[in-house]
Amino acid sequence: MKFILLVFLVPVALFASDFSDDFESFNTGDDISSSANWLNAANEGNFIVEAEGSNKVAESSWNGFDSILYASTGGYSDGSVSADVKVSGSGAVFGLFARAHVLNGGYAGGIAPIAPSLGITYIAYTPLSGEPVILQQNYISLVANTWYSVSFEVTGLSPVSLSVSIDRSITSEFQDNVYNLDAGFNGVVCGYESTESMFTFDNYVVDDFSTSLERVSFGSIKALFR
Repeated sequence: MKFILLVFLVPVALFASDFSDDFESFNTGDDISSSANWLNAANEGNFIVEAEGSNKVAESSWNGFDSILYASTGGYSDGSVSADVKVSGSGAVFGLFARAHVLNGGYAGGIAPIAPSLGITYIAYTPLSGEPVILQQNYISLVANTWYSVSFEVTGLSPVSLSVSIDRSITSEFQDNVYNLDAGFNGVVCGYESTESMFTFDNYVVDDFSTSLERVSFGSIKALFR
């Protein structure tokens, strides 16, 4: 499964405030990159806002290409990226990415449906071009056309602690001592290899753990000031 992390054109703003988007501010048919909050960095597909009942969601529109990459503006060091995700089809990958760098690639974590009722959660290092390096993956049950809450948390440095959760249960986790990416962009990435699967996502949320006081340790107790 192929997806590529390309060069970003927006300056990195370290320790950005939390960001969220439920796409309700868009009109049906809008490309989410029409908002200043998003950047289509791959230009090989789009996320188009569609109505699902009274709710608005972002749906992948492949247009015959094999990847879509969007980056929300700003960046963070320690934090989590989450979204509600629904998929139809298989042979595709949806990821939330974090600490994405212009020069050094980024981390991605998410889900990939590989057969009916079967999928994986994965954690990867994604270079600027070429294949991702899979750091961890685990098989899970994935039901088509079902909403899942997916979260990718990234904290620390040397090692960087990475974990993917589905419906608040950790399904993949990894300690990275090799790439050690520091603060960078966050966003979503997806691609397909054998079929044009449809990804729908909503309620995208960035929780930035960074603060002016950052993390403070009192012996074995860690405190986070916001």
